[in-house]
Amino acid sequence: MQSHFKCYTLNAAQIALDLGSAKCMNIVLFGALTHVLKLEQIDWEDVIRDTVPPKFLELNLQAYRAGLEAARKQ
Repeated sequence: MQSHFKCYTLNAAQIALDLGSAKCMNIVLFGALTHVLKLEQIDWEDVIRDTVPPKFLELNLQAYRAGLEAARKQ
């Protein structure tokens, strides 16, 4: 039987820690997921800007970009 699945792995916890907060791990995973599900045509950075409080905005944008880039490299 032929498999039609691709397995992606990334250390989201370490990426988040490298950005300065383990709390942004969910956004790292979200960034990766947008690539995996081929949803990159949506401007997710605008969505993040519209929904994340200013205090956490830059960290969340960095986390999203880091997750997206990690998935693209695979």
